[in-house]
Amino acid sequence: MKSELLLGWLGVSLGWLFDTYEISLNSIIIVAISKELNFTSIQSAVIAGLILLSIAIGGILFGVVGDKIGRRNTLYITIGTYAFGTLMRALTFNYFWLITWTIITGIGLGGEYGVGQALITEISPKERRGWWSGTFYSFFGVGTIIASLVGIFLIPTIGWRLTFVFLS
Repeated sequence: MKSELLLGWLGVSLGWLFDTYEISLNSIIIVAISKELNFTSIQSAVIAGLILLSIAIGGILFGVVGDKIGRRNTLYITIGTYAFGTLMRALTFNYFWLITWTIITGIGLGGEYGVGQALITEISPKERRGWWSGTFYSFFGVGTIIASLVGIFLIPTIGWRLTFVFLS
């Protein structure tokens, strides 16, 4: 039980870190994308808003899926969805496809949030669920810090496309 808890917590927490990293990075990287692809400020705002809306949809959708096929299997699907969408964003050359892949990425991210938290709750001992959940959520800040550093140092060096490739 202890190793299952530790490995489950670590896997879900790292997933949470990359989710928050992706969301934070999205608001940074959109500047470089918009500049290269000549998006208007409205188009950029739509992309930023769509990822958030997609996260909500993914949370609900994969919450239902997780109840039907199990949290672990659903977690694998959400991670695959998120990684695929992110990789495809790197290959995008127009607004329509960037929106499409951003929505798919967001759905995967949203699914991972709820399913990951439910999994932590399921595998944690009843008397320590608050502690395990709290440490899980602490990865949010780490993901945000990493996104900021990538925005400062990596995007200007390798560009937004390779940043997405490395992320996926």
